[in-house]
Amino acid sequence: MPEPPRTGDAVLALVRRAEVADDDALTGFLTRSGPIPSTAPDTATRLIQAGILTPFQAKLILQGKHKGFKLGPYRILNQIGAGGMGTVYLAEHAALRRKVALKVLPGKQSLDPANVERFYREARAAAALDHPNIVHAYDVVCDRGTHFLVFEYIDGETLDRLLATRGRLPVGQAVSYVVQAAAGLQHAHDKGVAHRDIKPANLLVGRDGIVKVLDLGLAEFFEDSSTKLGASNNAMGTTDYVAPEQLRGCTAADHRADIYNLGATLYHLLTGQPPFTGTTAAKMIAHQLSPVPPAHDICDDVPEALSNVVEIMLAKDPADRYQTAAEAVQALLPFMNTPDRRGMASGKLPPLAAAAVQESTAGLEVAPILEAIDTAAALARAQRITRWAVTGMIAGILFGIISLTAALVMCQ
Repeated sequence: MPEPPRTGDAVLALVRRAEVADDDALTGFLTRSGPIPSTAPDTATRLIQAGILTPFQAKLILQGKHKGFKLGPYRILNQIGAGGMGTVYLAEHAALRRKVALKVLPGKQSLDPANVERFYREARAAAALDHPNIVHAYDVVCDRGTHFLVFEYIDGETLDRLLATRGRLPVGQAVSYVVQAAAGLQHAHDKGVAHRDIKPANLLVGRDGIVKVLDLGLAEFFEDSSTKLGASNNAMGTTDYVAPEQLRGCTAADHRADIYNLGATLYHLLTGQPPFTGTTAAKMIAHQLSPVPPAHDICDDVPEALSNVVEIMLAKDPADRYQTAAEAVQALLPFMNTPDRRGMASGKLPPLAAAAVQESTAGLEVAPILEAIDTAAALARAQRITRWAVTGMIAGILFGIISLTAALVMCQ
């Protein structure tokens, strides 16, 4: 058990030993800052304020730790995810200063050499994918026996967190997110890569509104055993979103399982609950045998026609579903402009995402739909501006009348 530092000098010694700070930045700080505080916590606070340490790094330093601050050429800045699915860190390349996310392969997955070899093979396949709606994988690295994936860092939230904090999403917004995810999946499917475990936790929304698919082709390596149906079955997804054929074994599932998984995700976004509830066993049976309760029966603001699209995505037989993610996009696009309970259209594709949707659905009639959505959105904006202008004019007239009346009263 490391001994926590008691003095400011002890903190600085640990910082240097951990190689957690840039040497020039630390030297400059010491030159400018004057005397170092005598206590360890005060020194750590000063280093955080100066941008030398992150709160995460300072916490570990104050525990007396100096190991584990680097993986390969990357400095660990923060832990942004942890659990049975592995650990995710925000990191920075020490030389390039580029922020990235590092996803560490769980130790149990590293014990089998054949499994590690397959992880590297599939990581290389994932790195070959280049699409705005897919998180880019940059590298896969082994550092002192620790295997980890390097991918782009996106400042945003996963859809499972959005569901936990906000509840069900407005219809147009939910459709927009799923359309973007489907566009990314179409690109992956075109390259022969299936996801196998699409769910809200694997869809990340950036601050710019662009949805990114996480763990493409790699989900099985990072799956939490507490939510996994069968650790030995690589085709199985998470219970709430698993396709019927995934329950029957590896060879039965193809890219159309992703469409089912995505349909179950959309159902959850629209209604605030997954298609089936109950025990794991009950949900497994329901996915194979029970009809899905229509989304519009649960939430009356979901159009029945959209509910029908979701039902097709959730067909038990893969042959009865949309056969490609692009076909699902084509069916979903008209519902992006569905007004919410305030009468506002909540669905919107950022320009980069709109271009990606058009590219991923080449050959299908989606351009007129996108144009109609843009036109409807522009019309809605114009109507709001007109309402604001009229309200402003009325307020101005009333203010003028009141002012004139007051002036006349004063004159009398």
